[in-house]
Amino acid sequence: MKKINYFILLIILIVNYSLFAQNDIVKSFDFWDAKRDTLFIQSNDIIPDWQINKTNFLCDFQDSSIYSYQFDLNNNNLQEHFYTNEFLCGSGGCPWLIIGENGEYFGEIFGKIIKVLKSQSLGFYAIETYERNGAESSFVTTYKFDGKVYKKISCKELKGLEIENYFK
Repeated sequence: MKKINYFILLIILIVNYSLFAQNDIVKSFDFWDAKRDTLFIQSNDIIPDWQINKTNFLCDFQDSSIYSYQFDLNNNNLQEHFYTNEFLCGSGGCPWLIIGENGEYFGEIFGKIIKVLKSQSLGFYAIETYERNGAESSFVTTYKFDGKVYKKISCKELKGLEIENYFK
């Protein structure tokens, strides 16, 4: 009987740990996920004419590949699209443009890894990005929706073991 109780306790601990470890993240993706899931896209196919001035980082390089990842950021059953231009990606990360299903401009973020968090602002999920800043330094940036666009609200530098612990 004691063995069964210990076994049940062990199962409960494992389930609770796995739920706790991932409870603040709704979705996580990176450039390679977008590249795998996207065919080549012409930038003028995704950006409405009235938005061209806000999105120069996609339009400046017509011959480079543009990739996208999609996720519903506000639970309205419409996918928001995260676009990036491969030419502008480096070892630190990529610039990402967020455009709504109907062409709405939701802002720009930068990162190597993008995490959509469970916390919300004005009905939109918060976004956390991870970017490299050399071998021994990285940044974690949090963006929240302000009613019009995603704005950077915090940025924390990670060094040494903090980088390793971020991925645990």
